[in-house]
Amino acid sequence: MSRPPGSNLPPPEPPEPPEPPEPPEAPPPEALPSEVTPGRPLSEGPPSVVPPAGLNLVGAARWQPTLWDLLLIALAAVLVRVGLGVLSMYAGDLTLTQFACLRDGEQYLAMAQAWLGDTSALNALGPDKAEYARRLFPLYPALIALLHMLGLAWPVAALAPNWVLTGLVASLSAWLTRDRRIGWAMALLTPSYLLNSSLISTETLGLSLALLGLWAGTAGRLTSAGVAFGLSGLARPVMVFAALGYFAWTLARRRARLGLLVAAVAVIVFAVGLWVVDLRFGDALISARTYATHQQAFGGQLVTWPFHSLLETPKHFPVAAWKIAYVWLHVVLVLLACAVMLWRVARRQEPAQRAFEWMLAIWLWTNTLFVLCVGDRWGFDEFHRFIVPALPPLFVALSWLLPRGRGWWLWLPVTVVSLAFAYQGLSHNFDDERTPASQPAPTTTTLPTSMPSTIPASLPTTTP
Repeated sequence: MSRPPGSNLPPPEPPEPPEPPEPPEAPPPEALPSEVTPGRPLSEGPPSVVPPAGLNLVGAARWQPTLWDLLLIALAAVLVRVGLGVLSMYAGDLTLTQFACLRDGEQYLAMAQAWLGDTSALNALGPDKAEYARRLFPLYPALIALLHMLGLAWPVAALAPNWVLTGLVASLSAWLTRDRRIGWAMALLTPSYLLNSSLISTETLGLSLALLGLWAGTAGRLTSAGVAFGLSGLARPVMVFAALGYFAWTLARRRARLGLLVAAVAVIVFAVGLWVVDLRFGDALISARTYATHQQAFGGQLVTWPFHSLLETPKHFPVAAWKIAYVWLHVVLVLLACAVMLWRVARRQEPAQRAFEWMLAIWLWTNTLFVLCVGDRWGFDEFHRFIVPALPPLFVALSWLLPRGRGWWLWLPVTVVSLAFAYQGLSHNFDDERTPASQPAPTTTTLPTSMPSTIPASLPTTTP
């Protein structure tokens, strides 16, 4: 019997089941602020530096600072101040001690020696000037005294903190805002900040502590934040506006309990500082009382209604036209920054980003309101200086005016103009410091074997 054709072929193999389709790749999760995000390739430099947890992007991604950026910004800030100081000493034929004594420097050095129990330099200022010197906020003179006890000469102990901390302030500003342009602005602007941070003043110390407080608080280091905010108040009380900004951040993030905890630590630190001042000078509020009552300070008009000093000072005192234009240029820019910050807060939709904008806005708005209400003629004469404690949020609001992209070269003329104004302000004091009547602080001090437990808060008035 014959088989049908093809019957001797093997049976066909069953078809293989199809492979299941591969699941689509999930999009990478958005990196949280606390995570390390990739930076530039190693061939282009170190990875990007990421701000601590809680802070969100303010500047565009292309402005995020790298580690090299932060180091260069800090170095530039320090070198600009040192260069301005060396130029001033060379042009004014001043010694380092004489340069340290410019403007309020002599009074800072005298108060620093008083912290160590030696009131001779304070007495040498004369009764009225010695009383006026007691307005100085306590932390910087105490820091000078501490550095001198560690072996530094008086002028070095007085100038070095300001020069070094300017680098920290500039780098922290860039780091916290994730915008290196803000760091460069803090390093190279403004004329008033350049001038005062080159001498003995409290703006740089207060700003560095306030920025450290913001960094620690938003990173969850609450005790460190409270300590930093408390010390910043002892350096310059208006830094409380930065602390208010942090508290606004906690409210926006619905973490008010954290803000209250930081505030409690800050109050304790501030109170302990005032207690130490009371032990050494017999009056915990010696600075506040002097500022409020002394005729050389605010003449009993520390605070008045907004714009009063700005409008009335040019009417009752001879003021150069360029000074009026210079001051009002700052006024216009600050008011513009406040308006821009309101717009930034209103347009932010992401909650964490909005909270950070609120922090900057409250810091800027409260400081501006206070500066507009400063009384006597100081509210006009020093307006450009009184806005320095809120420069970081001011530069954030005006970041659209800062050089960008191919316009980086604009930093050069801007820096030259700022340095020129700062040098002009310094040069006005050269002749006064070279006069024989000037008594610069000694470079060494022999401490008494038994220091007094209390330094009198008021010197006896001597009649000629």
